[in-house]
Amino acid sequence: MSEAPPLLRRVVRPLCAASVCLLGAVALAQAPRADDDAPQAAAPIPTLAPPSFDLGRLLALPRPAGATLDFGIDPQTLSVSPEGVVRFVLVASSGSARTVVYQAIRCSGFDYRIEARYQTADDGTGAWSRAPEASPWLPMADTPMGRTARLIARSGVCEGRVPGGRADDIVRALRTGRVVGYE
Repeated sequence: MSEAPPLLRRVVRPLCAASVCLLGAVALAQAPRADDDAPQAAAPIPTLAPPSFDLGRLLALPRPAGATLDFGIDPQTLSVSPEGVVRFVLVASSGSARTVVYQAIRCSGFDYRIEARYQTADDGTGAWSRAPEASPWLPMADTPMGRTARLIARSGVCEGRVPGGRADDIVRALRTGRVVGYE
């Protein structure tokens, strides 16, 4: 076996080394960076200013098992956001006592949060007290508010993990009083 001429050795070896380095640089540039693989946190869903409501328009809801309160939603306050969050004014009452909240249900996570509470003064006037912007989403667990949110979700607000349609579709489903399963 003969040895390569010195000129060829001086040219070929550096070219081969440069080619290997260039291929390595190209492969490294296309490799995903560690921060590309990290799950991206979803943008927080802002709380919204509650709408005005009218107790005379309340749409009665089925009473959750074991509940001593009656519940109703003002259908004109119901909205569906682009993020798939359904919001509405919910009234819980027992006799003359009332609790009014602006509630949000996120069907995709089967969770809810209270975005504002209506506070009535001694003189009969009232105003909304908004929750902090970062108020947490709570699971529709076996708590009094969780059971109520779950019943509302199953009454037409949610169809599986998505809202039950546009606001008027959801109001129509709530009026029928149907309760659907949740997958």
